[in-house]
Amino acid sequence: MLERPYKDDDSLLVLIAKLLFNLALLVVPFIIPFFLPPLLVLAYWLGAHLAEWLENRITGEVNGTFVWVLGSCLGLSALVANLVSPGLAGVLCFVVLLLVHEGWKRLAGLTFKTPPQGPGLTRTRSTARPGTSAWSGPAPVTPQGEAVRVLQCSEFVMGGPAVCDYLLPDGSVINGGGASTAFSPDGRYFVTPAPSRTDWPLLILDRQLGLLHVCDVQSRFWEIDEVSDTTIIGRQSPLTDDSAWAAQIDELIAHGQTHQMHEVAGLKIANDQWQYLQQRQEQAFPAPPQAGGPSFTWRPCIPDDLTVLENPLDPLWYPEAQISVDGQPSGLRLSMQFPKVAWRADGLALACLASQGDDRQSHWWVWDREWRRLPPLTDLADYMPRALAQGDAQLDSDHLGVAWELMQPYLADDEHGTLSGLTASALEIDGKVFEQPRIIQRASLHEPTQERVQSAPLAGGQRLEWQRLYVDEALSWPVYRCYLGSQALPGEWLLDHRISPKGQQIALVAYAPPPAAPHRLALLDAASGEVTWLPGEFLAAQLQGLSDEHLYLLHITGRLQVAAPPSLEQTLLPGLPDMQNAAAFLEPGENQRLYYSRARIPTK
Repeated sequence: MLERPYKDDDSLLVLIAKLLFNLALLVVPFIIPFFLPPLLVLAYWLGAHLAEWLENRITGEVNGTFVWVLGSCLGLSALVANLVSPGLAGVLCFVVLLLVHEGWKRLAGLTFKTPPQGPGLTRTRSTARPGTSAWSGPAPVTPQGEAVRVLQCSEFVMGGPAVCDYLLPDGSVINGGGASTAFSPDGRYFVTPAPSRTDWPLLILDRQLGLLHVCDVQSRFWEIDEVSDTTIIGRQSPLTDDSAWAAQIDELIAHGQTHQMHEVAGLKIANDQWQYLQQRQEQAFPAPPQAGGPSFTWRPCIPDDLTVLENPLDPLWYPEAQISVDGQPSGLRLSMQFPKVAWRADGLALACLASQGDDRQSHWWVWDREWRRLPPLTDLADYMPRALAQGDAQLDSDHLGVAWELMQPYLADDEHGTLSGLTASALEIDGKVFEQPRIIQRASLHEPTQERVQSAPLAGGQRLEWQRLYVDEALSWPVYRCYLGSQALPGEWLLDHRISPKGQQIALVAYAPPPAAPHRLALLDAASGEVTWLPGEFLAAQLQGLSDEHLYLLHITGRLQVAAPPSLEQTLLPGLPDMQNAAAFLEPGENQRLYYSRARIPTK
């Protein structure tokens, strides 16, 4: 593709840094001579010419040093003006120095870089039938009546023109094309702009020769109206003057960048993009903590024909690989981009999240002299409180540990309202930042049904453990028994919890079976194992944070009656049922939503 000094994905800080650097390259050569004594100004002028000659000898042309020559000429002119008379003397001196430089160019045989001449673009009349809009349009069809598949289409900015990926009948893939496209009459050329925030080059696919040409057309072709065997006619942005432009195909190709189409599994992909995709498939298998164990390798799994897939590019963008152990294929596949692999500390055993054969469902597999599939672990993302799987996993001689983070509930206005959603980020409440709780799901390798969840370390290094008993299917709440070391906490509990900053206390939510609903909160002392019940009742509490002074949580305080459209009226229906009969209240009626409030409970 066309190289640009400023890329679409550059951050604002990077753009500012590049702008300041380029500005300095232009300004500094003109400033330096004004701070030099007279003799050094003359030396600066001579040195700039010498540098210009050296650059020409080394690179074959003069590029950056010419600015320094101009700066030295300006400085020497200012010096002469100060010595003789201001104004006219300085101007005359500057002109003389430029003439001297012209003689120097011929004497030294300097070659200057000249901007390349672009293709000829001419204004023309709009065609009788304008082409497809840059924002949307029907899927392209070849002159022979073959449909072009639109692999994906999206806006590159909100409300902006569409950017699409196309799969042509011959297997050619066009990435980053526009919604406006056209074929030449014989179907040889497929033409589309390449929308971006900066400029809009024109993509011309020569299907006969298997070449993709990227042509700089000064963003004149937002929409393609007509393509003949020799000419392309299109229109500039309809947001400006919507003027029509024409360009010759041969001339565009002559001034464009050409990319050979690389064939892979029925697809033809531009070579520069294929090189990028290839890098995604050349990653090494995660290394063991120490050598001496079996040799694990992997090989990308690419179907023989990608064109038959619903998403033909997925195996290239998100490659999977088959694992081999000491050269023996295992039949297991795992993601190369985000491999979930856990080595045992001695490097002799491994666990990985992989799929087998035609089964697309991934499971945890353990290799210790042979492969063994573990029973499915509970998917904590399916239950309350929602959890988000992390990439970390741990393997020892007895257990596999999988890392999760509990997602945190929040309200739109922080204090009152309907539940806005869940976030995987930290929450800031009363000037304090509360990170999301981290937990480890531990599965026994010897008794696979013995699955437990561990908290982050508490003060003293202990962890609270949850052993699942059953699931309250009506409310999607797993119910647990809790252990601190060998001590079992009385009662049944939910997984929701928060740990104090020093790990000395942990806040818990007690479970209450139907027709009741969870409403009681407790603090567990990590040192003594003592459980202290907090005062008050908090229906369906969802914890947000635990400081040294307060426990923060959201709890249901009523229902919100929402009027039917088009009215936007909302009415708060206060009042709560008795907690021993509150389970049905958690299922609001038609046009009703649960209303939450934030509570701050003192913990001292």
